[in-house]
Amino acid sequence: MGCAAAFRNGTKGHAMRKIQSCSIVRTVILRALTVTLATVAAMPAAPAATRSWTGAVDQVFGTVGNWNIGVPDAGDTALWGASSTSNLSINLVASQAVRGLQLTSPGGAVSLGGSTLTLGTGGIDMTAATKG
Repeated sequence: MGCAAAFRNGTKGHAMRKIQSCSIVRTVILRALTVTLATVAAMPAAPAATRSWTGAVDQVFGTVGNWNIGVPDAGDTALWGASSTSNLSINLVASQAVRGLQLTSPGGAVSLGGSTLTLGTGGIDMTAATKG
């Protein structure tokens, strides 16, 4: 029997006990929900990732298959390293934003063209570059 039906189907005393019981259950559920929501809200955003160019599909920056774990976004670093051996003349079909660019040891010269690429606080890092 639900909380609202307690008044219709029982004695006044029984109805009052049923309503009190329902009230306690609702309070426990609401407190549990509040704690759960507070925990989720306090969780940090996904950490920035370094996404490596493979060029496995084509020359388009925004093609998911050209990156080891998906296209980098404004919080990620785009890396051209040892696995970067194909399609190194990259086309930005649409404007993109990344945290930064990092070049270490790509299989050749890397060029970017097309639309705008906005760099964040990571800038361009070539400190570990092995090819000139």
